[in-house]
Amino acid sequence: MKFELKDKKHRKEVFRKLRDVILHELVSKKRIPYFHILHYHPDGTVDNHYMTPIALTKEKDKMIFIEDYEFFLRILLQNPKVIEVEYDKKEGSIIFTLDECR
Repeated sequence: MKFELKDKKHRKEVFRKLRDVILHELVSKKRIPYFHILHYHPDGTVDNHYMTPIALTKEKDKMIFIEDYEFFLRILLQNPKVIEVEYDKKEGSIIFTLDECR
């Protein structure tokens, strides 16, 4: 599932679809999806950044809040330099392409 991000309305649609995918991964598959940001710099270099919104307790238990996924998903989708997003079903990752050259 891949989206070339367009206007604000389209980005809201993509948000809803990806939120549903995240919920499905967490609840039905018992799998923790993660964010992968493919970051293109103006000098031509490319970085990869990874993030999984998980809170660790003192007892080292994992706590997952859908609100955290929604928060970071919203921030990334609102950034105009994020031009594309893809859900990789095999990896369970959501890949954002952030192009600093735009």
